[in-house]
Parts: sequence; structure tokens; C-alpha cells
Amino acid sequence: MVVPAVVLVLAVCLSALNIAHRQIRLEDTASVAARTLARGGGSAAQVVGMLAPGATFSIEDRGELVCVRVSQPGSTIASLGIGELRATSCSPSSLR
Repeated sequence: MVVPAVVLVLAVCLSALNIAHRQIRLEDTASVAARTLARGGGSAAQVVGMLAPGATFSIEDRGELVCVRVSQPGSTIASLGIGELRATSCSPSSLR
């Protein structure tokens, strides 16, 4: 009876680590995409496609800031009640 409980706890811990890893990757992706757009050095689609495959993004121009919001469906993490992971990052558009 102890072994199934240990396996369950281990599975939940590994799922939590997976969620944390994916969230950090989305934060990094949003940050790199925002800086890339602000500098005028490339396409956000290329950055997001390379760093977070399967993620979607939107771009928002907030005057002096260029913001990128990246989201990724939570198909493998739905068992913990998280439907979607999201990250937003902004960069000064004066870098253009």
C-alpha cells in the first residue's frame, strides 16, 4: 500500500517540475521575442517556433514598449488542473 502512494507522489512531483520547466521556457521565449522585435532584428514567429515549438504568440505595441505574449496548451499537464501556460514580456521600442 505504501508503494502506490510513493509512485503517486513521485508522479505529481515530476509533473510539477515539468510545468516549471515549461513556464521558464515560455518566459525566456517571450523575452527573446520582445527584444528581437524591439531591435527590428527578426521575426517573432521564428523565435517562438525555435524556442517553444507548438506555442502561440501575440504582439502588442504599447507606445514605448513592444510586448509579446506566448502561450502553450497544457495537454500533458491537464491532470494537475492547468489548462494553459502563459508568459508576457516587454522591451523598450526605442531600441529600434
